[in-house]
Amino acid sequence: DAKGKPFTFEDFLWAIETIQIDFDDDGSPEMPTIMISPDIEESVARVMSESQNNTEYKKKYDEIIERKREEWRVRESNRKLVG
Repeated sequence: DAKGKPFTFEDFLWAIETIQIDFDDDGSPEMPTIMISPDIEESVARVMSESQNNTEYKKKYDEIIERKREEWRVRESNRKLVG
């Protein structure tokens, strides 16, 4: 919820920062499906597309994903397997 303000890539970064992300066996993030209003679909698509060419955004995204990967590793190592 951007509280009526236009969607930004920072909003996306905030959203992935606040959720739990799992990873597959290769270490790739299993990103959740994000539901948005059809009213903002075009602006979100534009922002996400523009972010692909922004090195600062890519760096911030990669830092969050690496932090989430480490959180996942800790969660997985603390699981008790039933056998």
